Amino acid sequence: MVKVFGEEGPKLVAFSEQANDRDDFRPMDHIDEVAVITVNEVKTIPTKKYGDKDAVACNVIGEDGTQYEDVLFFQAAIVGQLRGFVGQQIAAVFVSYTSKHGTEAVKLGPPNAKQQRAAEDLIG
Repeated sequence: MVKVFGEEGPKLVAFSEQANDRDDFRPMDHIDEVAVITVNEVKTIPTKKYGDKDAVACNVIGEDGTQYEDVLFFQAAIVGQLRGFVGQQIAAVFVSYTSKHGTEAVKLGPPNAKQQRAAEDLIG
């Protein structure tokens, strides 16, 4: 018996910009903000444009207290910085810099004393 689409199966799902189960967190939107980052794992993700690429899966608590689950960071600088913190929770500030290609990019920087206290308040 042939199943008819829509009968006893999933309904048609509308396209959305966020078509996966990951929260949408863009580091460039959080420049100079402190965040609490829980580093879950380093993954190798196949991409059509770049081939296999390393990414770091994290949970992030933003400066405003918003929680983002299962965020993937693909930015080379951030991946390199977080790679050694798997299983740990850190406080960091998103900072902008000019990459070797001359484009604006994001990396992590250390929080100042005030930002460190704010990060500690985020986790109670």
